[in-house]
Amino acid sequence: MYECLVGYTPFYADDPVMTCRKILRWQQFFDVPDHISRALSSECAPVLHGLLLSFVCNADSRLGRTSMDEIRSHPWFAGLDWGALRAAPAPYKPDRADQIGGLLEQIRTLDARDGRMAAAVNQLTSNLTTLRRRTSRAGAARRRSGGATRTTTLWGTRSDGRRPRARRRRDEPVQRRGRGQGGRRVGSIKLTVEVCPGCLLLLRVNLHAAAAAHAGMEVMNGVVALLVSFIMIAWLLGSSENAVANIIRKTKLLAIGITHMLLSKDKKFKARQDPDAVVVDPNAPTKRIVFLRHGESEWNEVFNRGFGPSFLVRLVSALIREALLLTTRDSVFFDSPLSDTGIKQTQELVRFLQRPQGSVADPKVDEIVAILNGEAAKGSVLTTSNLRRAIATV
Repeated sequence: MYECLVGYTPFYADDPVMTCRKILRWQQFFDVPDHISRALSSECAPVLHGLLLSFVCNADSRLGRTSMDEIRSHPWFAGLDWGALRAAPAPYKPDRADQIGGLLEQIRTLDARDGRMAAAVNQLTSNLTTLRRRTSRAGAARRRSGGATRTTTLWGTRSDGRRPRARRRRDEPVQRRGRGQGGRRVGSIKLTVEVCPGCLLLLRVNLHAAAAAHAGMEVMNGVVALLVSFIMIAWLLGSSENAVANIIRKTKLLAIGITHMLLSKDKKFKARQDPDAVVVDPNAPTKRIVFLRHGESEWNEVFNRGFGPSFLVRLVSALIREALLLTTRDSVFFDSPLSDTGIKQTQELVRFLQRPQGSVADPKVDEIVAILNGEAAKGSVLTTSNLRRAIATV
């Protein structure tokens, strides 16, 4: 019902992990956009909102928790004959609905290379609305003044089922590394980001970053300036109290992190006594501690894969994702979650712990696995830090 009303699922995300986070934090993420609510009639809006919130809520207050009669008696279903529901004709029937069954069967049996496949797919999808991006007033003014512009499909598929290739903007020059003035090696990147929340606002951010290979401080200054720019943009876009609070929180964390990086003395300390040189009573009770390293996080994905040519691409991509998440509690840099590689590593760890004993030559490994599974030592404790990547690993 929400998808038919709004046009996308209520907890849509690009990956399953983010979808799961949104479901767990449904109080923060579940919302009907304002422009959708304003389009509803005064009779429909309160009843529909009440119905949606009666399903997306805590289990102890969810509609239908005691019986199906709770759902049947909801005002949204007033006048509905539940007994004749299967036999009653549909209130709306799309054009050529009687042909859909035959088309689906034809597509199921046709080879993808068959010339009739494209025609069948086009006929099946002929009722679908073409997705086009709405431009802002600035974009409309640019067209009226004769400026160059182009409409781009946000997502979609080709008639042969393959995903379309990304295309370079017509007004974006291709820039490659080369020799600059004075023989210095310079790099130049031009990145265009377009954000359209609610299809009502088009935000264009043109990032131009050029730095000499030896000028590391200039790169750092550019990164800090970029973060500040994203913070200001997100502040302007923050339309709710939670969004503003999240921006303030992340700004404070950024300030604390920069201060700690500049003033901390973590690498300046006195060497401690060698633990092997400490005299220990052989009869003293001992405890074994088994450390598990967390899977790769999104932070590790950026900074732990080397600083070759791909580093700048990973860094810019992470900064863009961080900017898009700036009004939420989620983050790429602060309490970074597991990356896709980290999720695979945790799955491999689970399979390793579930393997039968004796499959590894070293008996100490079996002993440690038994401890981690709670099968060997009595009173063993499995604990983790409060970092998301650590909790997800355990």
